[in-house]
Amino acid sequence: MAQAICEKYRALGYDISYIHRDDRTGFKAGALNHGLKSAKGEFVAMFDADFLPTEDFLENAVPHFADDKVAFIQGCWDHLNRDFNILTQVQAILLDGHFVFEHTARNRSKAFFNFSGTAGMWRVSAIEDAGGWEHDTITEDADLSYRAQLKGWRGVYLKDLVVPAELPVEVNAFKSQQHRWAKGNAQVIRKLMKTIWTSKASLHTKLECWFHLTANCNYMLMVALAIIMVPCMILRAGTPWYVLLATDGPFFLLNAVSVGLYFGLSQREVSNNKNWTSRLKYIPGLMSLGIRPCWKASSPTTSSSSALRSWVWMPRGTRPASGPTRCPRASSPSWNWASPSTTSVPSWWPSTSASGLRCPSCGCSSAASPTSASCPWPM
Repeated sequence: MAQAICEKYRALGYDISYIHRDDRTGFKAGALNHGLKSAKGEFVAMFDADFLPTEDFLENAVPHFADDKVAFIQGCWDHLNRDFNILTQVQAILLDGHFVFEHTARNRSKAFFNFSGTAGMWRVSAIEDAGGWEHDTITEDADLSYRAQLKGWRGVYLKDLVVPAELPVEVNAFKSQQHRWAKGNAQVIRKLMKTIWTSKASLHTKLECWFHLTANCNYMLMVALAIIMVPCMILRAGTPWYVLLATDGPFFLLNAVSVGLYFGLSQREVSNNKNWTSRLKYIPGLMSLGIRPCWKASSPTTSSSSALRSWVWMPRGTRPASGPTRCPRASSPSWNWASPSTTSVPSWWPSTSASGLRCPSCGCSSAASPTSASCPWPM
């Protein structure tokens, strides 16, 4: 389908090409390097296949490159299938907290922050100056953005530059995604943390990089805490309930309330915040989802620990030949891409009919030829 669309637009006079590699060397990083060989212009925009950029994306992003030191622009993720199930509701809140507060705070405080791999733009000269896309980590986006900022470039985060995308709808897909992100960040620690600490960046920036990249190591601490709890419960057996409430209650409230406020207020600040208070009921599920993966085999715990163990026996610059495990998105047959439950879908997204996808402009379907030579959705 993608190739047919490219050929149609090329026949209409647009400079567009469909590029397919014969091998998977470097995986996504290798594909990005391969694409840059034929890319034209000073800037490149990047979107994963499940992202739907708005029509005015370039108009809103490109002006920020007027500053010659800006290496990349990062947009804010929105969620096409937020309402699909409880898992997608919880994931959406988790990501909203990251993009609304964490990215905003790092950008405003002039600390380093990571490019998220999609929904953004890069200055080609900054990519080249930072050493290009390297494939010795499975989070090549974070790797490159940190290397560029260490070179003196900076990124710009645009909270209002919203790009809707699809969330994994199954637990295994979610675990696979978290596995990649956790292991990739641990690999970036191994690769760049020494360079960051010895750089000329401010102490504030160095500390922020450390806490950001080592965040998934908290899961290993949670495992240690759970083990310590066993003798603690034995020693405290027989303690009156009101004593336990007085000693443990404040710590529980401090943790629960802080997390609840953080993610709850993120729902008020997102662009798609209609009836945001109705989402607060998913915050307890968010807390349980954040704790439960530390016990699972494909989890942030094992991902981080396996990447950190690679300090001992994996030479720098190497990577398993099998590459990263990609997570399926809408693998459930009940999810319909053409009729998602959010208003953030661009107007040009096609509707469905008995014959397949239907163009919103001229009404042609994927099972027939376009009725107009200028059809914006050629099949």
